[in-house]
Amino acid sequence: MDTILSLCLGVALVFYLFSGPKKPIPAAPVPPPKSSANMKKPNTAVSNASNMTLTGNNPCLIAVMGCTGAGKSSFIGLVTGASNVQVGHNLMSETSEVACHSFSHRGRTITLVDTPGFDDSDLSDRDILMKLLAWLKQRYDAGQKLSGILYLHRIDAPRMQGSALRNFGTFKQLCGEGFYRNVMLGTTCWDLLVGSDGERTGSQRESQLRDRGGFWHPMVAKGSEVRRIPRERDAARNLVLELAERAPSFVQSQSEMGQMGMRMDQVSAVKTIDVDLERLRAENERARREQQEAFERAQRAREQRARAEMERERKRQEEVLRREEEKRQKILQEQRELEARREREMRELEEQMRRARIREAEERERERLEGQKRLDRAQFGLDYKALCSAVGDGNFKTRVLSWLKVCGHCVRLMENESYVGELFFLFFSSVTDFCLALTPAALAPAEGS
Repeated sequence: MDTILSLCLGVALVFYLFSGPKKPIPAAPVPPPKSSANMKKPNTAVSNASNMTLTGNNPCLIAVMGCTGAGKSSFIGLVTGASNVQVGHNLMSETSEVACHSFSHRGRTITLVDTPGFDDSDLSDRDILMKLLAWLKQRYDAGQKLSGILYLHRIDAPRMQGSALRNFGTFKQLCGEGFYRNVMLGTTCWDLLVGSDGERTGSQRESQLRDRGGFWHPMVAKGSEVRRIPRERDAARNLVLELAERAPSFVQSQSEMGQMGMRMDQVSAVKTIDVDLERLRAENERARREQQEAFERAQRAREQRARAEMERERKRQEEVLRREEEKRQKILQEQRELEARREREMRELEEQMRRARIREAEERERERLEGQKRLDRAQFGLDYKALCSAVGDGNFKTRVLSWLKVCGHCVRLMENESYVGELFFLFFSSVTDFCLALTPAALAPAEGS
């Protein structure tokens, strides 16, 4: 092996001296330092990772790609025997930069390129793709073509999730149809299929991926191979050697950046992620709008319920106020009726009292008149008797005085209509008696006396 390495280095030195100075390869972007808790261990490869410059007439460069957790670093560690290949055993991704690892097998020096997987725990798919494109641009500028790409997929996954489908679509655009013959689609984790029917389940899934209608069928139809990744080193190296024997070529993204002068953010592979991102953004925006509309509908429903409740409460309050007003008006009406009844009763009572006073006054007046009448009668009777006595006595002076008294009584009695008849009777009686008293026969004894 040392002899072969020395020979390769000598050939590379001669090629470098005769080919003239080459364009320097820009260094890969260095990620910002992370905290000690989340810092990943640097993946130092045998030949200085991604900054290694491969030279020679027939360079053999094979990239190992796939989603995070597909077993890329484990496969590279198995094939190269390098102990410095970081293999993840948890949910955190171990490979965050492009790293190169070389080994020799059957007289060939092969470099395996460990690439960060999509669905990384720290980086977005776009950032990972940009790292891959930067590395591919370096290889293009250095004139180094890829002999092949080994794409790994976990066979124990029940089905390809949405993110895996998007990432595989990006991988297809990265390679291009012209590079499909240099792609080997490998299935890993066969040992994780448990149960008696694990092998059958894995075979069914492999067929679903490879056969018509499967996700891998378009690539298989144009030259890609589907292989099971072995767990033994020699078998794994032989599989890599199959890819190493294929004619090197540039992938589509290298041609787009090198020949067509596209920027990294303009290549078709990035557009697929941008389309996915745009679709995800549109889906998120649609979901956000739906949530906003649902929230607004719920808000309007709450407002409508609140308004309806307020309207019911307002009507209830108005009904309460109306009833209270009716009660108040009823009470006022009752008070007015009571006051009217009391006023009517007072008027009736006053009228009764007035009538009673009138009757009482009339009764007293009648009693007074009756008493006065009795008194006048008694006095008249006494005066009449005195007149009669005076006539019998024959005293003229006495008769005249008695007659005048009788006339005075008659005048007083004329004030009472009930005495008119009796008054006339008494008056004419007294006048008759007085005239009789004035006769000569009556006057004779008087004169003699």
